[in-house]
Amino acid sequence: MEHDAEIDALLADAVARWQPAAVRVFVGTDNSCSLQRPVEPFSAIAGLTERVDLAVLLVSASEGLPVTELAALRDQWGAITLLVLAGGNHGAEAFEQQLRSLGLTRYPHTAGNIAAFYFDIASYKATPDWFNAKGWANPENWNKYRW
Repeated sequence: MEHDAEIDALLADAVARWQPAAVRVFVGTDNSCSLQRPVEPFSAIAGLTERVDLAVLLVSASEGLPVTELAALRDQWGAITLLVLAGGNHGAEAFEQQLRSLGLTRYPHTAGNIAAFYFDIASYKATPDWFNAKGWANPENWNKYRW
């Protein structure tokens, strides 16, 4: 990819932010990367056997969105999933609605020609006030009241 320096800076920022023990980078069909980290093809996602602290998908905006691979990393294999779109905000705008529907949030550190989105289950959704043991969710009240 032609934005390797920008992607390396973004990955360094992500590692500093989340401090993962293990990082794996997966690349689509445009796998001509010369990043500081080793990269693997998308097909390697199917062979994963254990969770990864930070899973990164590098996608060119012209490739299209790898929804199956992204969902697999988000749901099963990545504690934190970072999607990096090379092609800038133009490519990100085309996929914005779909990425939001998958639960991804725009990553704050973006350079001119890349856009990034992430999914972190720890910060995905705050626990609502009503979800507690004080009210209706209290098992001690199940046989006392009829509702």
